[in-house]
Order: sequence, then structure tokens, then C-alpha cells
Amino acid sequence: MHAGGPAILNAVQLGLGLTDAQLQHSRVSLAQVGNLGGSSVLDVLRRTHDTSPADGTPGLMLVYGPEFTTTALTGVWTA
Repeated sequence: MHAGGPAILNAVQLGLGLTDAQLQHSRVSLAQVGNLGGSSVLDVLRRTHDTSPADGTPGLMLVYGPEFTTTALTGVWTA
């Protein structure tokens, strides 16, 4: 998920019922490189590739843009 800031991460975690583990890459990205805008999702994706989920794991990518636009993409992880 786009690491837009702690309030966004917390709200989406609560709203979607996500675990801390599911947002760990977003939180680490925010802490290490800050909010890079919509491109921060690429840093989160790189971190996910470094510790790939199991083959067949479902995924959701969320990106936020200007004036709080949202783009979402669902998929299945394949190695």
C-alpha cells in the first residue's frame, strides 16, 4: 500500500481489517524514505519482492493521488 502517512495507513488497516504484517513494508518504507507520493507503492512492491509471499497468495495494491484519488489493483502472487 502507498505509504502516504501514518493516519492513512492506520485508517486503511482498520477499515479493511488488515494485520500489522500486511502493512509492514508500507510502514518501513514510510519510515526509511518518507512519502514519495504515488511512486512510494513501487518501493513497497520492491520490498515485497525481496521477501516474496507464497505462490498463489492474493494481493491488493492501493495507491493514493492528488485530492485523495484512489487506485486499487487486485491480483495473485506468482513466483
